[in-house]
Amino acid sequence: MESEARILLNAMGRGTLDQFNGLLRETGRPALSAEELTSRIRLRLVAIYWCVPVTLTYEASDLVEGRRVVLELDTDLSILAAAVRP
Repeated sequence: MESEARILLNAMGRGTLDQFNGLLRETGRPALSAEELTSRIRLRLVAIYWCVPVTLTYEASDLVEGRRVVLELDTDLSILAAAVRP
């Protein structure tokens, strides 16, 4: 799980934090730091379709209703894509 936490924190630097904080601002809530956001969202799904990509889905609806953070990883666990999705 230490690797998973590191991957999530790395995703924050790839625009995920900015996307999420934009949604928070739209609802009148204060922005979060990368550490605050990663401590508030929870891993809900790990999907492996054949080999690549591996998808990690984090529940974030307690912060912004109906939203989740989705990361796609390659075989080296490097981030291929990171996004905040409905």
